[in-house]
Amino acid sequence: MLSPSLVRFRRLGHSRLRSITLSRGSSAGVCALGPLPKESQLAEQLGISRPTLRQGLHVLQDAGFLRVKPGKGGGIFISSDLVPTAEISRGIALEEEAVIETLHARRVLEGATTFAAMQFATEEDFDEIEHTVSLTREHLGDRVAVMKTDAMFHRAVVRACRKSY
Repeated sequence: MLSPSLVRFRRLGHSRLRSITLSRGSSAGVCALGPLPKESQLAEQLGISRPTLRQGLHVLQDAGFLRVKPGKGGGIFISSDLVPTAEISRGIALEEEAVIETLHARRVLEGATTFAAMQFATEEDFDEIEHTVSLTREHLGDRVAVMKTDAMFHRAVVRACRKSY
């Protein structure tokens, strides 16, 4: 199972970033060297979030296609005349593998935390957890609100474990 941001990058960002860079040169996979737009502008052009863009830039940087220079005078620079599509594909596969491993670890930790919460939670804890679930249901379709209520849920579960320390 892939993270939604990585899936989104693979479907939208990778092809759009490649088309932006290719439009600077020829369509044969050769690019003109030079800077790309600023991160915020690039994310907007690609229609992806900045964290998703950074994840994609990391893959392209590891493949030797981009150089990211932080700070004043920095930017995102194309560092290779050729688009290393094989390396980029391998980099994306490695990112997918890391995401899958993280999700597996998260499931183990969340299961153990939930088990502890079931043993030590008070009625108030259960009420708070139920409240966060209700808030999440109310805000389905609003990605930002759902992310906030999901964080509230996890904090409530952890607080319910407080007696198990």
